[in-house]
Amino acid sequence: MKSLTSLIVAATFFCGTLSIAAAEDQVVVIQDLSRSELRKEIVLIEQELYQMFNDNNSAVELEIKCEVLTRTGSHIPAQACEPKFMRDARAQNAADSQFGIQTLIQDSKLRQYYAGDYEKLTVAMEDLAKVNGNFSQLVMILNKLNARLAQLER
Repeated sequence: MKSLTSLIVAATFFCGTLSIAAAEDQVVVIQDLSRSELRKEIVLIEQELYQMFNDNNSAVELEIKCEVLTRTGSHIPAQACEPKFMRDARAQNAADSQFGIQTLIQDSKLRQYYAGDYEKLTVAMEDLAKVNGNFSQLVMILNKLNARLAQLER
């Protein structure tokens, strides 16, 4: 199977199905991908999307980094992507907790506290999508892949 990252980023709708035209005139129909294939493609598209964002973004705190992590209680590694401001906040929170300055704050509370920064990130991504057609198409493809995966996991 051709990786979506090697595809020309050109998506077309026909018969209600999202298809992506490949460089060798091969068409990959998202509905034909298995859950495993969808997950692999989502990881690749996320990496490409965030790299493109980082390359076009001047605000260091908005830089997005992806890592493969194995969550507590799981043996399945998964990609986790987050902006620098959130990585820094989590590290500071852990250090403050370790030294008794404050109690450890849950991630959901940290995300709420940094909602304004997430809004800045959203605006920066929306602005890039307006001026960069490739970025916009990657976002659209990623959304379709995620929607299809959610549909299969119901």
